[in-house]
Amino acid sequence: VMRERAQAWARGDVEALRELGSRADGEACVASLPAGGVPAARVREPLVEDWTRALTTAAGQSGVTLAIAPMGALLAKDGVLARLRSQGVQIEGP
Repeated sequence: VMRERAQAWARGDVEALRELGSRADGEACVASLPAGGVPAARVREPLVEDWTRALTTAAGQSGVTLAIAPMGALLAKDGVLARLRSQGVQIEGP
């Protein structure tokens, strides 16, 4: 799956990235933390909330904003882009 994801990234194939997802890898990563057993949602949710809040703030200011975020946090069905859309933000992209 990682190889497929890397190839999709190299091609700019956002649809394939959406289909491949990354939640399982993120959950495996969280499970390996020293605190062990921390539910992935406890790590992921604050990350998505922080990104959504930061991008909402930046969108209300003049100028250009560049954001770099984990693809899974952006593309998840309940991720950053979905939350911004639900707030009425127009998302443009591939």
